[in-house]
Amino acid sequence: MMPYKLIYLSLFVLSPLSTGCGSGDHVQGLEINGTVKLEGEMLSSGAITLIPVGPGTSVGTTITDGKYLIDSSDGALAGEYRVEIDSSQSTGKKVQSSVGDAFEEEFQNVIPEKYNRKSILKVMVTQDGDHVHDFELTSKP
Repeated sequence: MMPYKLIYLSLFVLSPLSTGCGSGDHVQGLEINGTVKLEGEMLSSGAITLIPVGPGTSVGTTITDGKYLIDSSDGALAGEYRVEIDSSQSTGKKVQSSVGDAFEEEFQNVIPEKYNRKSILKVMVTQDGDHVHDFELTSKP
């Protein structure tokens, strides 16, 4: 009789831990889109990342021809986000490879730090409303 009591006790203790793990608990993200311009011109290519100011998960996507789309399956939840934008472009120079004696093309981020690692950009994502966020970036301080 004792083993059965242990089994029932285990089921009673563990069953609350298994709730909340089903697909019904998945919170659908919000689709976010917009444009990114640098000095008035659409950014040819790059990446945009939304980093939650509070708890949460970062989301991001690529920028192509100045446009980006974060799909709802990967989308952000409602809240405030810091925005980082990057775009590496060729400098036209060749530099020594870090591996071996070969030379490789040099790339540089053309986006000022105030829009990426030290970004001043923020967006508020709300459950309802417009999820279009356009960014006009300048190289000027």
